[in-house]
Formats: sequence, structure tokens, C-alpha cells
Amino acid sequence: DAFYVGAQGSMRAAEMRRMELMRLGVSDDAIAELRGPIGLVPSVRDARKLAVSVLAEVLSV
Repeated sequence: DAFYVGAQGSMRAAEMRRMELMRLGVSDDAIAELRGPIGLVPSVRDARKLAVSVLAEVLSV
């Protein structure tokens, strides 16, 4: 069990990930708990800004 599970990537990558998880038989509830793309600031490309954005999101949970 985890209180936060997230994945990096674009909205397109997130949708492809969801489709693959569905194909693999992962439950809708488990897929709904997956957060992605992660971070409070959308489309961050700088590693340090992404880290702060993700940390802020995790702390807000």
C-alpha cells in the first residue's frame, strides 16, 4: 500500500500508461489512484523545478 503513486510524462504518456494497465488487468480503482503527470506545475522540464513541483504535490496529499 502506498499513499501516493505517481508517474512522470506527458498527458499522452499518461493515457497510454492507463490503457496498458487496463490491458494488463489492473483494476479501475488502482488506476484511478495513479497520479500523472506528476507535479503541481504542468510541463516542467527543468529537473530541479520538477523536483520541487512533485515534492509540493506529495506534501499537499
